[in-house]
Amino acid sequence: ESISIISEIGDEQAKLDTYWRYGSFIGIYKEWEQSKKFLEEGLKIARKRGDPWMVLRYKNNLAWSAVNQRKPELIEDQIESNIDEALRLGNSYDIIDAYHVSADVAFLKKNFQLAVHNYIKAMKSALSLGSDLQVAVILHSLAQSEAGWGRHEKGLLLYGAANAKLQALEAVIPDFDTVVGRIESTIGISQEFLGPEKSKSLDIQGRQMGFTAAIEYAFEVEKD
Repeated sequence: ESISIISEIGDEQAKLDTYWRYGSFIGIYKEWEQSKKFLEEGLKIARKRGDPWMVLRYKNNLAWSAVNQRKPELIEDQIESNIDEALRLGNSYDIIDAYHVSADVAFLKKNFQLAVHNYIKAMKSALSLGSDLQVAVILHSLAQSEAGWGRHEKGLLLYGAANAKLQALEAVIPDFDTVVGRIESTIGISQEFLGPEKSKSLDIQGRQMGFTAAIEYAFEVEKD
């Protein structure tokens, strides 16, 4: 309805705000072509208006949409430039997004070691904002990457810690196909490798270790 009204009145600022939200939302639900249409149109408007913040946010959201389609090849040539631009502009939210997307792309390509390193960079930016929710969401993905990397025990410990914090915050990781598939192909494999008893023990340990201790452990990349 908003888009229909905005199209009638031709308000570019309204288009810039609404296309960004709508294009991102439908990208989550795998409507890639429609998502791309609105995000690319908004990107043109942002560039025309000389708004570097919105240019970056549109580029980041195009990247998110591609990740949700499991098509990193559509945007991986933009990843490094998005990170560079986010660091140049200096907004922590954009830095988090840029590193998070880069980690997701690495995850999709099964480069789990790189995914871990980039999730850590995203997490450090989230910590600078004091956002426990963002940190917990990133830790959840980092745990999957550790498991995918073959560091089964660390992956399950951090997964338990992330879930404990998300539950304490009354937050829920959405059960999109992409998310469920990620968990099954990493955490699920680790649980199968270690067996039900050991997996349950590690989950309990992770939930009891405390959020701060879990973050410190996650940052110790050399420890498996």
